[in-house]
Amino acid sequence: MRWADQYNVMRSMLLSSPATHWWVRDLILRLDAKDPVDVLNGLEVVARLMRMRHEAVRAGEWDQLECQKPTGDDGISMKD
Repeated sequence: MRWADQYNVMRSMLLSSPATHWWVRDLILRLDAKDPVDVLNGLEVVARLMRMRHEAVRAGEWDQLECQKPTGDDGISMKD
């Protein structure tokens, strides 16, 4: 199967699955119009940031950071 076909199958599966979080579906749709290299670079930065947050939680440090409420561009809390 070609890469493009695999992409389309996986994309359709993720968008139609009730197990996929709404924000993941929204992100997939938003990123479709972007350059794939830019997306991969941006996702790497976000992955590093989330790893740091995860380690802070594991180290018991997240309570100190709780006053920083992460929000999106629309000002809505991004916490689940």
